[in-house]
Amino acid sequence: MLAAHPLADAPDVQFEVDQDWGSGRTANLILNNDEATAFTDWQLEFDFNGEIQSLWNAEVENLGGGRYRITPPSWDATLDAGESLAIGLVAVGAYSEPSGFSFNGSGSPVDPDPDPDPDPDPDPVVNAPNQPSVSVLADQAAGGFRVTLNLWAGSAANHWKLYENGTVIHEADLTGTATPQTDSLLITNRDYGVLRYQVEVSNASGTTLSDEVVYVAGGASQISIAGVDSASQALQVTIDQETVYEYTLASSSESSQFSVAVSNSRAVTAEIVNGNTLRITGLEAGRSSVRITDVESGEDRFIGFRVRTAEGALPGLPDYLTIGSVSEDTTGDLAFWQDFDDSNSLTGKYVDSRYIYLNGGPISGWQSWDPDRVSSYVRESMKLGMIPQFVYYNIPDGGESYTTNLEHIQSQSYMESYFQDLKFALDTIRTEAGDELVQMILEPDFIGYLMQNAGTSASAISAVTSAAYSSGVLQEGVDPQFDNTVTGLIEAINYTISHFAPNVEFGWQFNLWASPGIETPIPGTGIVHLTDTMGVAAGQAAIAREAELIAEYYMDAGILSYGAGFISLDKYGLDAGAQNGAASNPEASTWFWNSDHWQNYLLIVQTLTETTEREMVLWQLPVGHINDSQAVNPYDANGEFDPLTNTTRQYEDSAASFFLGDTFIASGNRLEYFSTNDLGDAKLTVSGNTITWGSHMEEARAAGIRQILFGAGVGISTDAIGSEPTDDYWWITKVQEYYQNPVPLEGSIVDPPVEVVPEVRISGATVAEGVSGTVSATLTITLSEAATQTVVVNYQTSNGTATAGEDYEASSGQVTFAVGETSKTISVRVFGDSQVEPDEAFYVTLSSPVGATLDASLTTASTIITNDDEAVVTENELSVTTPYETAVTISAGSSGGDPDYGSHVQSYEEGTLFPSQYSQTQLDQIVSNYYDSWKADWLRADPGGNGYRVIMDASGRTTSEAQGYGMLVLAHMDGYDPQAQAIFDGLFQYSRANPSEGNPDLMDWAQPDAYGNSSAFDGDADIAYALLVADAQWGSDGAVNYLQEAITIIDAMYASTIGPDSHLPMLGDWVNPNGSGRNQWSVRTSDFMYGHFRAFEAATGTGAWNEVIAATQAVMTKLQQQSGTGLVPDFVIVDPVTGNVSPAPSGFLEVNDQHYWYNAGRVPWRIGADAVLSGDTVSLAQAQMLSEFFQQSSGGDPALIRGGYALDGTPLNSWSDPF
Repeated sequence: MLAAHPLADAPDVQFEVDQDWGSGRTANLILNNDEATAFTDWQLEFDFNGEIQSLWNAEVENLGGGRYRITPPSWDATLDAGESLAIGLVAVGAYSEPSGFSFNGSGSPVDPDPDPDPDPDPDPVVNAPNQPSVSVLADQAAGGFRVTLNLWAGSAANHWKLYENGTVIHEADLTGTATPQTDSLLITNRDYGVLRYQVEVSNASGTTLSDEVVYVAGGASQISIAGVDSASQALQVTIDQETVYEYTLASSSESSQFSVAVSNSRAVTAEIVNGNTLRITGLEAGRSSVRITDVESGEDRFIGFRVRTAEGALPGLPDYLTIGSVSEDTTGDLAFWQDFDDSNSLTGKYVDSRYIYLNGGPISGWQSWDPDRVSSYVRESMKLGMIPQFVYYNIPDGGESYTTNLEHIQSQSYMESYFQDLKFALDTIRTEAGDELVQMILEPDFIGYLMQNAGTSASAISAVTSAAYSSGVLQEGVDPQFDNTVTGLIEAINYTISHFAPNVEFGWQFNLWASPGIETPIPGTGIVHLTDTMGVAAGQAAIAREAELIAEYYMDAGILSYGAGFISLDKYGLDAGAQNGAASNPEASTWFWNSDHWQNYLLIVQTLTETTEREMVLWQLPVGHINDSQAVNPYDANGEFDPLTNTTRQYEDSAASFFLGDTFIASGNRLEYFSTNDLGDAKLTVSGNTITWGSHMEEARAAGIRQILFGAGVGISTDAIGSEPTDDYWWITKVQEYYQNPVPLEGSIVDPPVEVVPEVRISGATVAEGVSGTVSATLTITLSEAATQTVVVNYQTSNGTATAGEDYEASSGQVTFAVGETSKTISVRVFGDSQVEPDEAFYVTLSSPVGATLDASLTTASTIITNDDEAVVTENELSVTTPYETAVTISAGSSGGDPDYGSHVQSYEEGTLFPSQYSQTQLDQIVSNYYDSWKADWLRADPGGNGYRVIMDASGRTTSEAQGYGMLVLAHMDGYDPQAQAIFDGLFQYSRANPSEGNPDLMDWAQPDAYGNSSAFDGDADIAYALLVADAQWGSDGAVNYLQEAITIIDAMYASTIGPDSHLPMLGDWVNPNGSGRNQWSVRTSDFMYGHFRAFEAATGTGAWNEVIAATQAVMTKLQQQSGTGLVPDFVIVDPVTGNVSPAPSGFLEVNDQHYWYNAGRVPWRIGADAVLSGDTVSLAQAQMLSEFFQQSSGGDPALIRGGYALDGTPLNSWSDPF
């Protein structure tokens, strides 16, 4: 094969393959000097995807990034005018042709009659540009970093390209005709990784490449791990128990010698072999951080290792009572955790989890301070071998009170922002954490304030739960319907988390201070002090009863719904010693507890866990300890811990002393108080002025505690972590001591009950209509299993071929299932008549379930009204028989007009299948009835006066996709609906009144749109195609020039939404073609609308849309061949270098992006329509492959086509959704 590449003012280049054996080839590059110029010491550069292994008749240099430079052979530096030079080469890799040619040569024109009197002042010679310099600097104001090129001297350049890790991500023209020249590019969305940048500058004489500049983003490292790092630097590796793994390490240092340490030696061991090989051994299920250090440069690389269980499952929580800590991603906090030393177990820095606050409210809170807060925290936690935890705290914003909370939960706009904020956090967690466990503690103090102040149950307090739907997070009629009460709000929050982030385990916070004293008055010093005044027996009985009532209040609030995995309880955010006088007289304090008070605390915990049947996560326990500890300080030469001064950030508390155990010296009233043991704690001993509190981790586990999270609750609290902990390392030392013999879980103290959330479904009926009067059609609504709570579901009839008021009585209502019930029936009245007619049908649809979910395959049931009237054939009637059904009788010559349905006028390819159960007359009636229903349900006049719009949900939102579908429908229904053209024009008017900000010739994707006013490719494509159909239907001489408007949109789509290099449809005009993440190489398969593209090419005649057809069909073919089933994913990533295709990862844009889901569910329609209308052989083959899969996998029954599939054909759900 021969490819020609003509170059201006330079030799032309041809590429000719000689032999090709699949994995490699021999080829010739032929330079034809067709210029009247000889070129000496020339250079030819080009991009090539393969690897050139050898070359003859010239010299070759690999410039990196797939770019090569060819220079003359040593024996002939000049390419004379008219000369051809054949350069042979051997290349390996997938077949590709060279591209991006540039030629730089010292040209000498061939002049047979030289001027004897040359110009004494000739024009300066323009050479290739000098080598540019490159800098990469953070741009804090803009968010990201800026790559800047400077060309200081030499010939000016007119163009520049920016390479990132060998791939061009940006190119632009340079201004000016003389040096110095400069330009820059702001780069965002590069949160983590090692990025290598080079700049290429060029002019007519040649191209020059800069040196490489390395930029490290987000705490990544220049140490690489072969077999672990791929396109991005790995955060975590998952390995098996009792298995040894070896990885080759590399860095920027010449020596490449490394050392290694682990943070959790119970999970893994690590060693360096031969200087640069990391050997890891998995021990027991759990997590550990591994620190790899470049011995020469001192650079560190931190990476987490997860060890699977003995059964091969991913590790969840460890099988012991775990400890966690508050932690930010500050330099000091991260440096603290990274400073582990596996040579001394007591100076380790390991905890099982770390938590951070997402607070400040959804409007001006955590996202506005630090939009990368969630993503960074997940990444750093995974690298540290710790489970990331979030305290989600956004019902209050800047301040917190009962009044503030009530105002917020009753504000539609505030709660819409709340649900969008929560969804953003969950989406980020799913994207960053993947299958790693993440935990969330929800809304500390919120329910406590209600319980303390409202004087009524949570289910009786109003809240605008409807904001979950109006925000676009949940969908009415699809997701469960939640009440506008606090209980409904909490259930909606729980459902949102479990629905969008199944890897997140969550639970609600209980408040120790919140009880108003339901049955027993609570003293000002708090509930744990009741035994001080009432005595042990009466006091503990009152404490247990109060805790039980607290649990019941929270349970009424819905905290256990939709998969809540635990409950949580704090103590108080500030160490006890901060209260005035508490250190000198702890008996008079509120929070400086002795052992008896802590036993009462455990009684509260046990009562809460038993009542709720959920295990406990203790949260925000202070880290201060009781002074004069006798523990040995491994960080101090004398082995002593400095006493806490009971001043800011150095306050005493007794929480850590009680749970972790300690021996300390006391005197005076402190000795008496901390020696108190009225409850008979066997782990409390006193010898003179020395008091020992043994560790109470076993007692904590017995009470139902599975995790204890310590940490400073406010800024002045004692801080146990950071670059210099204010407790002199007491807490972290005690934690490492605990890990030497952690308390095993030995099975759950409380096994959370399996919450029964049944599916509700409906089955249809068949009834003979009779000749008069009415009969009842009885339909059955059932639950998949008996519910443990009341279930309510709505139902509504709708027309099929039967018409309400003529054939049946329209009906709607609500069905309620009591606990234990599984079946209910409803009846619909059917009217009898004597008219001979086909069998007819109407539908009953279920919606808005409470206490259940819809079985999506059985949400709507049809009721067949069978015709029992006999036909009497007269001379004005005739009997006709179609190939698909028994004879029917129609009136001869009485057609009321032929609606311009596409099926009437469109010719289809031979072999196209049509519905076999209906005649054309019946099909027309079904379409007409459905059209009427569609208009009634979804078509609305725009209240702003801009024509018509098609709504997409009960909230009244409109999208460009819906508008495009509506315009397509109207353009085909002119013969049936005399208003079709007027409505069509109104729909188009609305689309023009709502332009995209990116390209105003395109339509804004959604109104209202919470994510910015930009376009969606498929919506604009359908609008443009509908305009072409309108031109064919009505012509373009009327009020709207349909053809010209279509071409305007088609041209705008090509300019703003077709990849300039990929020729693939981008998601919308908001996509940066060369950006990271979503760009011209990451696309949606349902946007591959071959038939539309053919129409666009016919309308414009540019040839450009033929390139789009070829590109999209090539990607589709590769995807189908790769899956083997013909199934394709919702979104696909195309490698711009190799052309390889791969499914986008989950969370790329939605949740099931890597599967055949509701986006790819449109592919059979898009491809099939083109196949039967155009007969294109590629479309036919692709459609046939899909058709065969669905026919075989369903056994020929469309009802068994599932709503989603993995690409290997494995169903992802049990509900049916043929389209």
